Amino acid sequence: MTYVLLVYDHGDSLDALPEAEREAVYGEYEAFARTAGVSGYRLQPPETARTLRIAAGERDLRPGPLVAQAPELAGFYLLDTDDPDRALELAARIPAARLGGAVSIHPLREAPRPNR
Repeated sequence: MTYVLLVYDHGDSLDALPEAEREAVYGEYEAFARTAGVSGYRLQPPETARTLRIAAGERDLRPGPLVAQAPELAGFYLLDTDDPDRALELAARIPAARLGGAVSIHPLREAPRPNR
């Protein structure tokens, strides 16, 4: 099974940390990204997002994410594991979870198989 770990963080969560501590947190993220079965992606800041809706065949494109929120969606990891406890254990290692942000753990649906 694949899980997506959505990482929510405040854009300035590391600013108040001393440089050595901030570098240690970056190191934690780098080490986490090297974990077997994990691949991760960092998002650009929310102000770079755009939201598209289509109603009655008309496009409605607006600047910004669908929902402005704090903490903001900062990135995500894909995790391959059949063990939901492992997904939780790994999510707890993501620094944002302890630095005022959060990690949302979602199992992905399996793709339907085509009829043959």
